[in-house]
Amino acid sequence: MTRPILLIARDYPRMVGGIARYIGRLFSSVPPEDLVVIRHLEPEMSDSERGQRFRVIHTGRYSAFLRTGKLAILPLIVSTVRHVAGERRYRLIVAEQIQTAIPALIAARLLGARLIIFAYGMEITTSRWWRVKGWVFRQADQVVTISSYSRTLLERLGVSSKRIATIPPSVDAEPFSDALQISKRQARARLGISADARVLLSVAVLKQQYKGIDTTIRAASLLRKQYPGLQYLVIGAGPDRPRLEGIALELGLDGLVKFLGSVDEATKGLCYAACDLFVLPNRVEYSRGGERSEGFGIVFLEAALFGRPSIGGQGGSLDAVLHGETGLSVLGTSVEEVAGAAARLLDDPQLREQLSEAGRRRASFDFSTERAAARFHEECIRSLCGSGESREESIAGASGGE
Repeated sequence: MTRPILLIARDYPRMVGGIARYIGRLFSSVPPEDLVVIRHLEPEMSDSERGQRFRVIHTGRYSAFLRTGKLAILPLIVSTVRHVAGERRYRLIVAEQIQTAIPALIAARLLGARLIIFAYGMEITTSRWWRVKGWVFRQADQVVTISSYSRTLLERLGVSSKRIATIPPSVDAEPFSDALQISKRQARARLGISADARVLLSVAVLKQQYKGIDTTIRAASLLRKQYPGLQYLVIGAGPDRPRLEGIALELGLDGLVKFLGSVDEATKGLCYAACDLFVLPNRVEYSRGGERSEGFGIVFLEAALFGRPSIGGQGGSLDAVLHGETGLSVLGTSVEEVAGAAARLLDDPQLREQLSEAGRRRASFDFSTERAAARFHEECIRSLCGSGESREESIAGASGGE
């Protein structure tokens, strides 16, 4: 590539959170000299930023309100315009998410460059500013999203299917290297869990109720008579935790359901290794705020690395969990369906093993970082930057067949 890519970001390259890790893995095949990142200045530069060889441009020392509040876009717009006014060499502009799409769009228009916007899930459908969001997405030469569900949401906003690339997240086994080497019994011994217990596990940010942890708690109440040693581990922190703890307490499950809070990757790996089933029966919720559900669910793939079958729900998790092949998909609002699926898997070791092996193979091969990065390079970077078409010719070609 003779001219580099300009990536406008909120999270990356600070490798905290799913979006930053997803972006980092997709761009892992881009040579450092071919990438420039504009992002908000954090109080301190992270270790992940210090280790990067590509150029990172910070917006400047703005107040916390301008870095995280509703006006957070303004410093990015100012810094982006200043930068591209002095360096008019970019051929491809990338918005890490819809929150950085406006400065990316401005840069693309100023330079006559191609534009990629990333889209993930819930932010596509929330009713606030949905007309503006739809218009912004439609200005992109390509929108990259993570699942069939999020692709459908974009099409509802009027984005041409020809302009949507679906590249699901990849899963990285490296953070779990130690836990992947030990047995279930050894993992349980380290966590203080009985070797004979039946163990369910959920991993989620405890913020959105659509994750289905409340449904799983109620399902555990139905299962406890059938499985006296049942334990349900919940990893994650967030404002919904008090409500979930209240449900468990009301059902008399305060000893059965264990909220572990935020844990490091090593401990999370031990929990994956120790559990029998991974359960996250997310549902699609509708309200005045719009449609809400899981965009994909990388945690299902992490569980699959350990050979643990999953019980998933609706939305993007239908791509992460293949029903009857790597796990079971249920109606996330049905306590009975969740309990029934768990009982079916706990009582059928042959089915559990079949799903486990298929899930492990799929996670290791289909969702490797190398495969995702290669797809992004071929389907997005090369397809947009490798042709000699002007942006206007590309637009005419995309709209002509609609």
